[in-house]
Amino acid sequence: MKLSYHYENLEKHGVTPEEVDEILVDPDKIFLRRGKAVLTVGKTFSGRILEIGINESLFVYHAMDASKFCYKFYKRKSR
Repeated sequence: MKLSYHYENLEKHGVTPEEVDEILVDPDKIFLRRGKAVLTVGKTFSGRILEIGINESLFVYHAMDASKFCYKFYKRKSR
C-alpha cells in the first residue's frame, strides 16, 4: 500500500513528500502511538528532524519540524 499526503499541511510546514519517505527509512526513527495514528520522528538525508503523523489508512496528515519534545526524545533514543 502506498502513502497519500495532506499536501496543504506539507506545504504549510515546508516539508516534501520525499522528506517524509526519508523519515521512514531512517534506522533511528521512533514511533509514538496517538490513538489509531502513529507519530513518527526521524532524520532526513539532509539532517532535518521531522515529526510526521500517519493514520491507519497510510494518510500523512501531519508533517513538520519536530517539536522540542519530539526532538529531545529522538536525540535521546538515537544515541
